[in-house]
Amino acid sequence: MGTGAAGLNLRDEPRLSGDVQFRAQEGDRLKVLDGPQFFDDLEWCEVESLTRPGQFGWAARDFLIAADALNGE
Repeated sequence: MGTGAAGLNLRDEPRLSGDVQFRAQEGDRLKVLDGPQFFDDLEWCEVESLTRPGQFGWAARDFLIAADALNGE
């Protein structure tokens, strides 16, 4: 994720008005399940936390970094 130390709010629907389900931290691994969907001038992806199993939500794609980009591949 590209949020610095702020964390990333994962919401119950793909929009800024969606309720925050949980906050993923920098370094958490997320798996994209669905999307993209476009709302609030953002591209949203539904994700599942691989770091904290059972946690799901919608994340703005601007803040997601592909794992292969982190590994230099």
